[in-house]
Amino acid sequence: MLAVAWCDLRSAEEIGDHYVVYGRLSAVRVGNGRPLAWHESSYQALDGRPGLVGSTR
Repeated sequence: MLAVAWCDLRSAEEIGDHYVVYGRLSAVRVGNGRPLAWHESSYQALDGRPGLVGSTR
């Protein structure tokens, strides 16, 4: 796990076919996991070099 955050919901707005949700951070837990990015319909592991990703499939 890289990090987990808990939020208290403040408001939500419907924008077209999406919702924008606003909250206030209430707690956070930080671990030592590796960061991921959502790219091409799956999570990709970042390898630390700019522009490079590796599939997690």
